[in-house]
Amino acid sequence: MQYRLTLQKIILSYMVVILKSFFQYLLEYSDDNKHGKCWADKRLNKTDVPHDYLQLAASVKGRYVRLTNYNVPDGTFSVADLRIFGNGQGHSPAMVRTLY
Repeated sequence: MQYRLTLQKIILSYMVVILKSFFQYLLEYSDDNKHGKCWADKRLNKTDVPHDYLQLAASVKGRYVRLTNYNVPDGTFSVADLRIFGNGQGHSPAMVRTLY
């Protein structure tokens, strides 16, 4: 009897992992690091996209980016690669003259 209960718990746990195999997050940007504006809202996402690619329809201006996790399949949140591209407002930095 004990064996059957253990096996049932393992199968049930496995089914929960399969059913919740999706990533949910909120990506925001701001100028002051206090009042964030929504960049990408994936809080209602139900598809499995561990390597999500987002391309904006129009450019946005901001200095800070905040990524808030809401769900990951295994319960451990980590970011391996977050790349943001764009052009700055100021002048380009000077060319490197010496290498250390």
